[in-house]
Amino acid sequence: MTAPPLADVAQAVAGVGVAMLGTGTASYRVERGMQRAGAAMGCEQVFTLITLQKVVVTVERGDQSWTEGASAAKLHVNADHLDRLERLVRHLPDGVSPEQVQRQVAAVLARPVPYPAWFVAVAVGVACAGFAGLSGGGPVEMAAAFVGAGIAQRARAWMLGAGLNPFLVVAITAVLAAGLYLAVVDALQAFGLAQARSEAGFVSAVLLLVPGFPLVTGMLDLLRTQVEAGLARLAYATTVLVMAALGLLTVTVLASPESTGLVQGVLDRSGWLVALALTFVSAWGFAVLFALPVRLTLAAGAVAVAGNAVRLSLLDNAAALTLASLAGAFTIGLAGALLAPRLHVSRIVLTIPAVIPMVPGSAAYSALVDLNRNALLPALSNGLEAGLVVLALALGLALARILTDREWAFPT
Repeated sequence: MTAPPLADVAQAVAGVGVAMLGTGTASYRVERGMQRAGAAMGCEQVFTLITLQKVVVTVERGDQSWTEGASAAKLHVNADHLDRLERLVRHLPDGVSPEQVQRQVAAVLARPVPYPAWFVAVAVGVACAGFAGLSGGGPVEMAAAFVGAGIAQRARAWMLGAGLNPFLVVAITAVLAAGLYLAVVDALQAFGLAQARSEAGFVSAVLLLVPGFPLVTGMLDLLRTQVEAGLARLAYATTVLVMAALGLLTVTVLASPESTGLVQGVLDRSGWLVALALTFVSAWGFAVLFALPVRLTLAAGAVAVAGNAVRLSLLDNAAALTLASLAGAFTIGLAGALLAPRLHVSRIVLTIPAVIPMVPGSAAYSALVDLNRNALLPALSNGLEAGLVVLALALGLALARILTDREWAFPT
């Protein structure tokens, strides 16, 4: 059988790369997928260079080589597409043609999001309401977080669909979610249904903006020595966080909400059950946002419960928040390693939605309030705590991967 033109092979391999990159997966997975696709099409060597949105691939066959570049149209997270593309490249038969590869990739990318936009907005509202409860809020705070986050998510989807600058979208969404939260709480207070504003739901309402996939995949890329891609992802995630913080700070300056100094207390049995139930619904909501199928949204919720149970147990025993978060994320990584093969999915689609409910909302809020008061040292202290916890979450997942994956323990 005549070998296909090398230019066509390179184009198909690059297409696989940008398709995987555009779903939000880590660069080392993109590299591995491109190498598998190239090998299936008869390439002897496949060399890749991967950045945040672009791939460059050089394929070699005999004494011939061809270099091709491609760019992902946009950055987004679609865990369903991510998982299907991974399975596609894993099972490509030897001798497959470039046209067949391109057709199969296009078929995956053409799959619609499994949920309508209104349902995604409701799920995000439920997730943020659950996080408000985990942060110490009551029914009022949870209801306000649900309204603020749900409406903000629907507005965010519309703005992104209209092509607005994604970083500007982040800032506007943060202002909208936090502003609606305070408006709902103030309205309930005016009707005598709320005693006072609480910080518990203020940050919870913007939890939908946490760049969980770029943060974790950036850390994973660095540990796999994909330095350029890892740093680019972390820079992108940091920019998203800064824009979200600016939006929150804008609302803080205009509305001047007070800090109530929430402290995590020791949970009794009923408190544990409530906390774990809220953990489940929070992870479920973010799994819906990431377009996971129904069975996998439930699996992500179960993985989140396992990790947060460990985290809360350590906090009840006076462990530092950073250490407890690291242990919780590590547990999530181990649970994902056990569950993902049984469900025939990539573990990343289970672990990242599961770890988001552990984001330190109270510390981030306190940092914003302190900045508004020009209390720079407390703001720095709280901001550093929040940053270290986020880093601990990513590191916990990475450590679990190193322990359970031989390719990570011995990358050469």
